[in-house]
Amino acid sequence: MSDLTEAALPAAIDLAIDDSGMAAFYRGMTVPERRTMVACALGYALDGLDFTIYTLVLGTVISLWHVDRGPAGLTVSATLVCSAFGGWMAGYVSLRASRSSRSFARCSASALAESGPRRQH
Repeated sequence: MSDLTEAALPAAIDLAIDDSGMAAFYRGMTVPERRTMVACALGYALDGLDFTIYTLVLGTVISLWHVDRGPAGLTVSATLVCSAFGGWMAGYVSLRASRSSRSFARCSASALAESGPRRQH
C-alpha cells in the first residue's frame, strides 16, 4: 500500500522563474547606465508634458483670446509635426557630429560664437 500512496502524490515541479522583465533589465545595468536611463525617461516625460499642457490650456486660450477652433487645431498639428521634424534633425546632427570630432568642434565653436557679445552697427 505504501507504493500506491507515493504514486498518487504529484512530483515536485521545478519552476524556473522567468527573469526577463523590466526589473531584471534595470538590475543588470551599471550605475552610469541607470543614470542615463533615468535621464532619458525624464526627458521623454517632460517632452510629452509640454504638449499635454498645451492641449489642456488650448480651451482656455480659445475662450479668452477669441481664437477660432480651426487655427487653434492647426497650431496643435503644427506643434506635433515640428516636434517630430526637430527630433529627426537633432538625431541626424548628433549622428553626424559623433562620427567625427571635427564636426563636434565646429558645432561647439559656432555655438560659442553665437553666444558671445553682439556688436552694435
